[in-house]
Amino acid sequence: MVMANARKIVTGNITFGTQSEQLPSVEIPGGFYVILKPRRTNVGAIFLGDSMASANSVNGNYQLEPLDPPLFLKISNLDLLFCRGTANDVLSWIVEKY
Repeated sequence: MVMANARKIVTGNITFGTQSEQLPSVEIPGGFYVILKPRRTNVGAIFLGDSMASANSVNGNYQLEPLDPPLFLKISNLDLLFCRGTANDVLSWIVEKY
């Protein structure tokens, strides 16, 4: 099956305050995935979950450290993810074809 190319490069960043945040609504078409990468200059880990509660929980989330390799996810929309980080830390993302 041949997949169409993306019409534009879709990328972004989220800078954390003191609360968990839902990522923005960005549709991820079939045949594409999102790559998540914390900045190397971040002070602490970024915690990902499927709700505010899971992003805040030490038991219900996925942890990304500043030096971890990128995380590749096949999801339909970026807003399915919630995350929490240390104030002023940044999580970058880009949508790519696989």
